[in-house]
Amino acid sequence: MIKVALLLYEGFYLSSLSGPLDAFQIANSHSKALRYSEQALFDCKLVSLGNEAVATSSGLKIAPDATIEDAGEFDFIYIPAFYYRGKPALEALFGSIRPLLSWLVAKWKNGAVLSSSCTGTFVLAETGLLNGRKATTTWWLERLFRERY
Repeated sequence: MIKVALLLYEGFYLSSLSGPLDAFQIANSHSKALRYSEQALFDCKLVSLGNEAVATSSGLKIAPDATIEDAGEFDFIYIPAFYYRGKPALEALFGSIRPLLSWLVAKWKNGAVLSSSCTGTFVLAETGLLNGRKATTTWWLERLFRERY
C-alpha cells in the first residue's frame, strides 16, 4: 500500500485538493473491482500543521486526519495550489508554514516523493529542493517563479 499525504494549509484551493483525492479513490475502487488487489492501493491522509480545520481559499474549512507531528511516514506527498494575492501575502504564507517546509524536506530525505500543482510549486520551491532543477509552474506566475527561485 502506498501511503499518501495531501497537505492542508490556509488558503489552498479546494479543487486542487479534491481532484487528486478523487483520483486516488477511483484508482482504489478500480483496483478492487478489477480484482488486482483486495485492499486499497493508496492510503490517503489529509495532513496539516495543527489539529484544527484549515480554511480553503473560498473559506470552506477542511479538518485534517493528522498533524505533521503525528502523521508518520509517507511514500508520496502532494501540495495543492493556493490563492495568490500578491507578494506580501506570499511572504506571510511562507512565514506561517515554515514548519511545514522543514517537514517536507525531512520527508523527502526519508524517501518520500513530493509533488505539487499550479501555485503549490512555490511551496515546493521554497523548501530549496528544486534548486538547480527544472520545474513547471503556472503560466501567469512564471516570471515571479524565475525571479524568486
